Amino acid sequence: MIFSKNNKKVLNCLLSDGKFERIDTLIDRVPIEKRTINDFLIHYSSLMKLDKKKKACIVLEDSLLFFPKSIELRIKHAEYAMSLCEWDMAIDRWQFIINNISGYSTGVYWRQARAYLHNKNFERSRQAVLKIISIEGSSQKSDDFLSLIDSEQAQKYRILIKNSGKVIEGIEYRLESLNKNPE
Repeated sequence: MIFSKNNKKVLNCLLSDGKFERIDTLIDRVPIEKRTINDFLIHYSSLMKLDKKKKACIVLEDSLLFFPKSIELRIKHAEYAMSLCEWDMAIDRWQFIINNISGYSTGVYWRQARAYLHNKNFERSRQAVLKIISIEGSSQKSDDFLSLIDSEQAQKYRILIKNSGKVIEGIEYRLESLNKNPE
């Protein structure tokens, strides 16, 4: 069974009606090499709604074998990594899009900046936002994101200093106790 345009509408209706199991069953009947980008996207979305993340990942991986230059599939692939908090993987996938796919929006840079931020790579996150600014110009969103990067970076150093302070306090306590009870 190969989906016609009418069947595409049926799949979209099933998706909007929340009939995710039915979508899974229908698409599984279609030979993988006959599936369209839309089939893969709808199948992936339905599997994610069913919380079948492993199967959804397989669907994405399979889809990229047939449509390696699909911006929609590549974005889902990177977003999937982000949904798992796999920041290094997400960063690599966003970078793949930037390096190899044309026609992406600055949303790719925004998501990559977010992944870098979660990964505590503040400088790369800042570079991604500056790339956006070079394309779109400065905005409240870019200013806010740069402030967030600065805040997160400052928080990281506050924690490091605080932890270093505890080490110093511990050393000072130990030295003080040694001075009181030299043995």
